[in-house]
Amino acid sequence: MAIEALPKIWDKLPTSIRSGVSGSYLHRFLQRQVAYREPLVELQITPTDKFTFKIVVPERLSPYWLDYDPTVEHSCHEPITTRTFINEISTEDVVWDLGSQWGYFGVLAANLNGSPSDVHIFDMEPYHCLQIERTSDVLFDGDGINIIETQISDTPGQNQMTGDQYRSKTESPDFVKVDIEDAEVAAVSGMRKTIENDAPTLIIEVHPNKIAQFFDEDVEEFLSYLQDEYDVLKICDDFRKIDSEWYDFKFDTVPKPDNKGMDGLVDQDSYQILCQ
Repeated sequence: MAIEALPKIWDKLPTSIRSGVSGSYLHRFLQRQVAYREPLVELQITPTDKFTFKIVVPERLSPYWLDYDPTVEHSCHEPITTRTFINEISTEDVVWDLGSQWGYFGVLAANLNGSPSDVHIFDMEPYHCLQIERTSDVLFDGDGINIIETQISDTPGQNQMTGDQYRSKTESPDFVKVDIEDAEVAAVSGMRKTIENDAPTLIIEVHPNKIAQFFDEDVEEFLSYLQDEYDVLKICDDFRKIDSEWYDFKFDTVPKPDNKGMDGLVDQDSYQILCQ
């Protein structure tokens, strides 16, 4: 059996088995071997008539990668987020991408600011970090994106750090994207000094159901903090649709943790907040 076939086998394993093996020495060893050997493919993404860029992903994810469909005009991953990156990121802007997975938004940012070394990607999965490293080498000829294998949280610890802690070692971010699957409240809590002193543009994916289920954290208190710190808050709950748009944030239109949409919002378990 070729080692390149392991990801497909892994994806088919029962969750109970994956949970038991995940994080073990054997799991990390196999991840590293797969990351260096798995075939990659370049995808040409054209989110607007005037902008196009390349992303490199494992071949097994092509051509239909996440919500990207090459048969649809202007198709791209999370279209509203992609368009906001294009509209808001300027040359030499410093960009943080918290929870990058395959590096899509980090690569997009590096194309927009013209400086991969000013893009900082944070991901706690070694496999993702190794694949992003390969992607960076392919696309930017060694002028690499900063890849930090850690979780951004509210307290420093083993395999995790705070955004404020990282900020103390580097220049201020102009744009920060946070998509870390229910740990967004802790991440923002750990970078409050950065938010209050540097006021970076933020895009945060909020997972109210997961936060309510797994963490003793108040989503409304979290949103109130953002509202106090920023002049403009926008919300989008259908961010995977091609024609998605931001609209003004109001507490009475925010989906509640019970997963019931309000005022016409789509019933789903996450939405995005834009803070400027």
